[in-house]
Amino acid sequence: MKKEGNNFYLPTLLRMGDLDIRGVAAENVTLTANEYLRRLSEMLNLIPDSLNILTKTDSISDMDTNTVNFSVEERECLSALKASLDEVGAYTLSSALEDVLNEKTPPQDVTSALSFFSEKVTKVRNVPKSLIGGGGAYEPLYVDMLGNKLSNVLYQLDKNEERRKLQILVVDDASFMLKNISSMLDKYKVYSLAKPTMVEMFLDNIVPELFILDYKMPEMSGFDLVPIIRARDEHRDTPIIFLTASGTTETFSAAMQLGICDFIVKPFRVDVLQKKVAAHIVRKKTF
Repeated sequence: MKKEGNNFYLPTLLRMGDLDIRGVAAENVTLTANEYLRRLSEMLNLIPDSLNILTKTDSISDMDTNTVNFSVEERECLSALKASLDEVGAYTLSSALEDVLNEKTPPQDVTSALSFFSEKVTKVRNVPKSLIGGGGAYEPLYVDMLGNKLSNVLYQLDKNEERRKLQILVVDDASFMLKNISSMLDKYKVYSLAKPTMVEMFLDNIVPELFILDYKMPEMSGFDLVPIIRARDEHRDTPIIFLTASGTTETFSAAMQLGICDFIVKPFRVDVLQKKVAAHIVRKKTF
């Protein structure tokens, strides 16, 4: 029986720049996955109290010299978090916290980074099945020996990368359009979202190789979504295709300036969609 809460989505963890799973495994080749996940959960449990300490205004006596008056209990709590961050490979944050303890930087400099890191890791836990699918190629992180078997896990992931279908995210508020596009692109793994507001949560866990966005939607337009997509390092150059009922020169020019690679005017033929997708989609490593 696997412990509830220790279900972390492996591909997302592996591509988190602040979390060096490989480094931790290299330091201790007998480390088990359950022990690593216990460390990760423990680290998350330590963060709230530490953030409360770091954000206490009365703990800072002199902002000009960065002198901080932590009590013995507060210092012990922050030191425990620093050790816990080291244990999960969050070395940059651990170093920043050490600077705070050594009075080299004010707490404010590490608080936002620590809070953001905690939020990112928490999102990787118990990823909704609706986002990753039931029978996906990548299971949550459950291996017997993390150190000894991580290389095998990565090798298997690489093999899955070679075999898996290229991934496309289609965002359109019309359900019939989502169904039609999915059937037209059956050689790809097509994810469909009718609510553009869910795109950010989706991108926390899946890395599409191409986006197809409706130009006009009630909640958010395709124009609103492009900056959100481009803000992520892994999607700075991911191809984006607009679907639009307006094929005017002005529409095309505005879309291209925004950073899309192509657009398709509704209604469109199956072969037009397939050719445009095939021309732009490029396989990328998803972890």
